[in-house]
Amino acid sequence: MELEQSPEVGQNKWSKIWPILLTVIITALIIGGGVYLFQKNEIDTLREEVTALKASETTEDKELPTVIDEPSEVVASGSLIYQGEELGLSFEYPAKWEEITEDTDHGHFILKAGDDTFLSADNYPYEGPDRGFGWTDLAVLIEGSESIDNFCENPIFPQNNIRDCEVLTNTNGVTYVKTLEEMQAEGGLLGIAHNYYLFNPNADFSGIVISSIWLDENNLFNLENTLDRLVKSIKFTQ
Repeated sequence: MELEQSPEVGQNKWSKIWPILLTVIITALIIGGGVYLFQKNEIDTLREEVTALKASETTEDKELPTVIDEPSEVVASGSLIYQGEELGLSFEYPAKWEEITEDTDHGHFILKAGDDTFLSADNYPYEGPDRGFGWTDLAVLIEGSESIDNFCENPIFPQNNIRDCEVLTNTNGVTYVKTLEEMQAEGGLLGIAHNYYLFNPNADFSGIVISSIWLDENNLFNLENTLDRLVKSIKFTQ
């Protein structure tokens, strides 16, 4: 004889099972969601640490500039600074020249590296020294900025044979003439030299000539490089 299950009994059975299943499912979702959030936070943290580490390594690899709090005469390796009120300018020069000395020569304001005069300055017009004409007298022939601008077409001392001539402007806005000249003196040819001509209207001595003619260096090429760096660093301070 077969027993038939009452429909009410089956319904009661499922009514008891569904809450359990629902509880299990909700619990699983909560636990799974918590694990997911925990793992996501851990991954995000690791990513942040890796990014920070890479940024730190990149910063260490870069060459950072050195900030010097205390003023120093040394500008670059092997260079010192000269600043003169009479000339109204400053420039960098080789440290091996040691101290630059100021002096006068027949009324001209001159600068010396050791015993060698390399700069002469004076004002136009030329009155003439109590001796024969020398290269330091060239400064008095610079009448103004037009003497610089038109130098290559109209040299201030045509007696010198100019082999090469350029009008240039350095990064500080100072315009100058650079020449390669056969320098003439009272007794004839003095030698071949690199000369640089400037005009500073606000200085006590406005006409300025820088020359390699009396500098003691290994050769003319070395002198040109030395004086090129010096003139390119000139700043007018007044």
